[in-house]
Amino acid sequence: MKMNCGLLLVVGLFVLNACSPKVSSSISTNYEPLDYREEIVVIGMDQPGPEAFELLGEVKIGDAGLTMDCGYELVLEKARLEARKAGGNVLKIIEHKPPTALGSSCHRLKAQILRVENIESLLEDMEEEVVLDVDYAILNVYRYGGVGSIVGYDLFLGDSVIYRVKSNYKTTLHIDKDGLSWVQT
Repeated sequence: MKMNCGLLLVVGLFVLNACSPKVSSSISTNYEPLDYREEIVVIGMDQPGPEAFELLGEVKIGDAGLTMDCGYELVLEKARLEARKAGGNVLKIIEHKPPTALGSSCHRLKAQILRVENIESLLEDMEEEVVLDVDYAILNVYRYGGVGSIVGYDLFLGDSVIYRVKSNYKTTLHIDKDGLSWVQT
């Protein structure tokens, strides 16, 4: 009976460990870990990085094989935790692979862990993004062909159906400020 309980415990721990994303990091310089209340600034792939920084290392979050809960926010939070442990206050994303129909069902992420001395000026620079003088929103609609591809879905704008989205479908819609009309491009 004790043997069965021990085997069950080992199998249970293996399954629980396999359900979380795989985290690997290579840290070249360690600082004192940051407090959990301090913000970790995340810089996207298409955004320029800070001018003055110290590279502490790199973090990679991936699929462990049986990973179930690996949405983008959770993967990003795991990367923030690794940066916090290394004493870094900035994450510069250098690679992001979204889930695929035939591949991994997880978001996979690679980021550099940086330390910036004047984090307040970096935050101010990021807030000064250029606001374009446009009076419409762009809505990109994409649906891949896969499981459930026979079923079509209605796309609503307010109370009106504006499009029927079918399998292997993509389009870009421009929606004006009032939200009452749309233009397909």
